[in-house]
Amino acid sequence: MRDKAQADEFWRTLRSHAATNGAHALFAGDTIYTWGLVDEAEVLWWAAADQGGPNAIQALGTLARHYQVSRNAEGQYRAFRQLHFAHPLDADVSNNFVYFAALTGHDGAIAERLATEDLERNPQNLTYLATRAFVMFVNGRAADALALLQPKAAEVEKSPALAFAYGLALAGTGNKTEARALLEKIPQSALATREADLIKSALGD
Repeated sequence: MRDKAQADEFWRTLRSHAATNGAHALFAGDTIYTWGLVDEAEVLWWAAADQGGPNAIQALGTLARHYQVSRNAEGQYRAFRQLHFAHPLDADVSNNFVYFAALTGHDGAIAERLATEDLERNPQNLTYLATRAFVMFVNGRAADALALLQPKAAEVEKSPALAFAYGLALAGTGNKTEARALLEKIPQSALATREADLIKSALGD
């Protein structure tokens, strides 16, 4: 009982200190993560992220990687949203924010606008093209998504993002056989749980 009380007091002290010192929050989060205290590390990384500055950017990058490994789309949305508003002109960050916003059903109007702008500025970028089409798909415009992607259909082997969006667009327009052939090639381990569920729903599994 005494050990638990001491541990609780230590954790309260650590959290209190982390709330005012981003560098210490980041370091402490990294340290206790290696001890297997994943949930506690996440709390400290967010404490660092909420304080702004270089430590916040590093903490958000760490959180994004953590959520990728844990297949947590909601967490990736939160991390990339904060990164986007810290660096609004970074197109790669913007694209990730848009993608996870669309995947999790958040910030619909912002995601639609940013997806369009990113692609207009980078028309040859297959990932941005896939994201734009994915936003169309989740907004109930599978036919428009398919029309956008068809000129690049031969390049789906080069881009998992393109294959994912193209497969969903095919499924959404009734071509589930071709969609299944594309989507089932994507390793489950590479997908967030929300993505895997979306594929199952699109294919009617």
